[in-house]
Amino acid sequence: MADALEARVISALAGIRNPRLENDLISSGMVRDLEVAADGHVTFTFLLAPDDPATLVRAARAAVRAVEGVSEVKIGVTNPAAPTARHSRRACRRRPRRWSNRIWAGSSP
Repeated sequence: MADALEARVISALAGIRNPRLENDLISSGMVRDLEVAADGHVTFTFLLAPDDPATLVRAARAAVRAVEGVSEVKIGVTNPAAPTARHSRRACRRRPRRWSNRIWAGSSP
């Protein structure tokens, strides 16, 4: 059942075209991490570049909601060109390490 529902969801998303890329959402790789549960919960990540129309997300949500058997839709929107938050936080925390006689400087023996 979930496989048939997933096929219908993919078909609905493939029916939406991105005018900037002149391709559908599935073929252009704008939909990632698609999960379709047997109870009708659908979640996915939508890669939306700054040049893409924001209405694509609304169109995707409406198309998936219209699929018979879908009960809930959750979409995470992200910019594919932006660095991930994990990487940027890690870069901010980096400090040079200081060693003193094989013991961390400032630590007690």
